[in-house]
Amino acid sequence: FVAEKICTQVLTKLNDPLGREREVNIKALFRRGKALMLQSEFERARRDLREAVKLDASNREVPNEPLEQQLVAE
Repeated sequence: FVAEKICTQVLTKLNDPLGREREVNIKALFRRGKALMLQSEFERARRDLREAVKLDASNREVPNEPLEQQLVAE
C-alpha cells in the first residue's frame, strides 16, 4: 500500500523524532499501523501502534478504534 510506504519514508527522514518532530513521528507510526492492519499485517501494526501510544498515551487519536485498542492491549 502507498500509505505504508509514505509513512515509512517520513519516519526514516526525521532528524529529531523524539524532540520537535515528535508529533510527526506519532502520526506517521499511527497511520502506518492503520495501513498495516488493512493489509492484515497485525504484528507489525501492533508494534507501530504500541510505539505511538508509548510516545504519547494522552493523544486522543491513538488508538481510537476497537481493533486498534485490542492490538495495543495484547
